[in-house]
Amino acid sequence: MLRWGLLLVAASIVALAALTAYQYRLAGQSTLLDVPLRVVAGRTVTRSFTIPANATYEMNIYVREKVPYADCLLGRGGSVEKRCARHPRAIDVVWALHGINGSILRHGVSGGTCCTYTSDAQNHRVVSTKLDSFQLPSSTNAYLELRYQRDLGHVMQLDPRLVVEQTSENSEAEGIVDGFAFLAISLTAAVGVLFLVIVALRRLASTPKGETRRRT
Repeated sequence: MLRWGLLLVAASIVALAALTAYQYRLAGQSTLLDVPLRVVAGRTVTRSFTIPANATYEMNIYVREKVPYADCLLGRGGSVEKRCARHPRAIDVVWALHGINGSILRHGVSGGTCCTYTSDAQNHRVVSTKLDSFQLPSSTNAYLELRYQRDLGHVMQLDPRLVVEQTSENSEAEGIVDGFAFLAISLTAAVGVLFLVIVALRRLASTPKGETRRRT
């Protein structure tokens, strides 16, 4: 039983270390790109980034809700169509996702159906519009080419950003799997510790009382 207890505790420690390393790796893959939109019209190219295989990612434009009708700046559509009639779209971006060899993997324009309302990591209220959702069959090095049709100086106070990130559905699924894995590791460690406690109690019970006093 002593051997099994030590084995289970050691296995739990190794599994916890592996799970922590895996979660750290996933954290680096959840947001592939987060760049501010430039102020003046023209063309820009982002740094390269690696898109993991068989995971679903989204490209979103975020702005902070600092002023009324901030969502209208992203484009009209959906539930905001009527209320944005007098507030034309201000962020107008043509984008293309290139493979590192220059091939075009995806392309499109901003101004689709708006919007999603949420909070960012700093707990600021933000609103976003989705440019695209995609999944690639193999791991790919890529970069984004962005063409701004108009100056954005007047919306810079809203901190407009373009983000390539894993979808919330994927993140929730991974969180559930990680939760079950942590529970299994905890139960294994608990059983191992229980075995060690039982062994210690048996040895204590089998020790003659006189010998116990001499030791103390």
